[in-house]
Amino acid sequence: MTGRLATAIFATALPLVLHAQDPTRPEQRALLAKIQYYADTYTQQLQDFTCTQMMTRSGAKAETRPDAAPKWKPLETQEIELNFVGHREHYRLLKVNGDARNPEKKVKNGYTRTSGEFGSMMRAVFDPKSRADFQWDHSTPTAERRVCVYSYRVARENSSMGLRTEFRRIALAYTGYVSADCTTGQILRIESDSEPDRSGFLIHTAIRYGPVNISDREFFLPTSVENVSGFDRTLTKAEIRFENYRKYNADASIKFEDEVTEPPTKP
Repeated sequence: MTGRLATAIFATALPLVLHAQDPTRPEQRALLAKIQYYADTYTQQLQDFTCTQMMTRSGAKAETRPDAAPKWKPLETQEIELNFVGHREHYRLLKVNGDARNPEKKVKNGYTRTSGEFGSMMRAVFDPKSRADFQWDHSTPTAERRVCVYSYRVARENSSMGLRTEFRRIALAYTGYVSADCTTGQILRIESDSEPDRSGFLIHTAIRYGPVNISDREFFLPTSVENVSGFDRTLTKAEIRFENYRKYNADASIKFEDEVTEPPTKP
């Protein structure tokens, strides 16, 4: 898959926008430190909870023209129980296309396997071991707050992003954007796009966060995710939304060792 083709499929870069109110360079560095701290401590601020993850998956062949969009065809819709317990995500497939009978057998082939929306991705980007190169991009006002955006790049040798095959893990270099509250450093959106390499694998992920009430407490949690994975010219897209956030029932008889710890897919 060529770089031009990858750009056509995965291009989600935020446009460069200049504003007179953009922070000074020292203020940009200070805000980046706030965002770093927020990413490092994000999961520590979360209580155990349960929610429903609705994931709609589609497949397509990458178009050969760089300006042509893929023609997506539905694979299936998965309803998944997501338990966040002990700062880890645990998944249990409930239904496929609304049917609870043998749901695992109804999952179609595809490359997409999503996880890490609840802090793992942001920690990986800001992990000192990743040696991410952050650059100021722009700021923009919204109705609720002013949003500051940084671009970043993580080299392959420092990357924790990759794909696992039956025999090995393939690390990928990646670039992306982090959008955060200009005052508090609270992360509002994070996205990444792997850089094309000889492996032929590509990954695009974008996560949006928003306020969610659980047991009369407000948390800032993922509200939607888009993930696109590709190999050669085969693409799989997962569009995810999170519903019915609620307090985790500590009395629930859940044996996590008997459950998948990632949403189910077939290779």
